[in-house]
Amino acid sequence: EVKYSKTIGDTTIELKIPNGWNYKKMQVAEDDNYDYALKLYKNDEEQYAMIYFYSNMNQAFITHL
Repeated sequence: EVKYSKTIGDTTIELKIPNGWNYKKMQVAEDDNYDYALKLYKNDEEQYAMIYFYSNMNQAFITHL
């Protein structure tokens, strides 16, 4: 497992990513309403879960395809 940590402002996101999973920090465009996004996937990057962090709400949301 990989221990992943990212601090955004006053909030720290900590994850334990299982062995065999990959992750990639996504670019945030100026017009995006989130502050940070992390893509998690196994073998196929088109089948993934995405974690979005919104600092104005101090919450993270997970979506998947």
